[in-house]
Amino acid sequence: MVAALASHSVAATSVPCLTESFGDVEMSAPVAGAVAVIHHGEGKFVEAGTVVLELESRTEQLDLERRSVQAEILKAELTRSETLLNSTSSISREEVDNKRGEYRVATIELELAREALSRRRVVAPFAGVVTLLPVEVGEYCQPPRVLLRLVDSRQFYAVANIDPAAAGALALGRTVPLQVGGDAMGRFEGRVVFISPVVDPASGLLRIKVLFDNPDSRLRPGVAGQLQLP
Repeated sequence: MVAALASHSVAATSVPCLTESFGDVEMSAPVAGAVAVIHHGEGKFVEAGTVVLELESRTEQLDLERRSVQAEILKAELTRSETLLNSTSSISREEVDNKRGEYRVATIELELAREALSRRRVVAPFAGVVTLLPVEVGEYCQPPRVLLRLVDSRQFYAVANIDPAAAGALALGRTVPLQVGGDAMGRFEGRVVFISPVVDPASGLLRIKVLFDNPDSRLRPGVAGQLQLP
């Protein structure tokens, strides 16, 4: 929780850290194609599951419609066959089983068509702000080219590498203050969410992460700060 630091009676050790966004991802499409629609540009906040950008997908849409019609026809045929099997002897069980198999295959092909269409859309995996959109409508793109960058800065991490001896007073969930800059507006309090179970053999240091709320985007992740460890 963001809060001004109160005075602490317990001695604290100041260690340098670097702040990181809670969510920060560069996204690309898994297939090649021309950009058809950009729904949300740079600076726009989007919710998780929002389609941010679409590649040209007319072929995939037509195939989906075709598969959908086929599945509907086979479902109707299966229903009629099952009715005949239950009420008369004009159809064999083997024929009904074949109809079931055909309908099952059609439903699988329909799902594959839906998947092919979904691969033409870039969807936000979490809520955040579009901070980079280096493409334009009509531009042809191939993977793994980055199509957009999404950042969620409503929370942020402070990541530090500390002396293992200093980790003795730490525990998951413990409140840890952070100082960024020299004034009170750069003071935060967060909770420890990660303590590495191993020491880096090259540096002899232990990696920790502290999570902070940042609802008004007071802090722009990427800046350095000082964690006050007990």
